Amino acid sequence: MLWCQLRETGRVAREKENCVSKQEQAYKEAGERIKQARLTAALSQEALSLDADLDQSTLSKVERLGPHIVSWRKLEAIAAALGCVVEVNFKPIP
Repeated sequence: MLWCQLRETGRVAREKENCVSKQEQAYKEAGERIKQARLTAALSQEALSLDADLDQSTLSKVERLGPHIVSWRKLEAIAAALGCVVEVNFKPIP
């Protein structure tokens, strides 16, 4: 009985870890989309960070790690400086 509980706990832990990994991947993909929008707009990180009123190092982190590291308002400022809007899309976890 105890072994089954441990096995079940391990499965649940792996599923949670997998879910976190998918979320981290989604963050990174969003950061990459921000970077691609910046490059398409022919802006340097320095120029975009000035337009969005944030540090260049913070913008670099957003592009590498994803937009979850800044506030919603900062994310909207980045989007506005790129001539874009922020859109939220909920998807079921496969």
